[in-house]
Amino acid sequence: MGALLLLVLHVTLLPLGGGYLGTKPEAGVLLIGVAQLFYVVPAFILLMKLGRNEMARGMLFAALATFMVNAAGCGMFLWQLSKIDG
Repeated sequence: MGALLLLVLHVTLLPLGGGYLGTKPEAGVLLIGVAQLFYVVPAFILLMKLGRNEMARGMLFAALATFMVNAAGCGMFLWQLSKIDG
């Protein structure tokens, strides 16, 4: 359930993320690993206070997976850019 909650948060809040971070709105998808801190941490704290520990843990693991996939994608993108001759 925690992973599903995180997916819903990503879908609803991600389109807004790029504009709030001072970047172009299209960059929101690229910054999901960092931008999710602004809504995952408060949601995690709220779930812990409500006693939904398992849901909070599931959301935390899903957020970590999202961050790792995003970091790997950004790393691959930067690696490909470094191979361009110019």
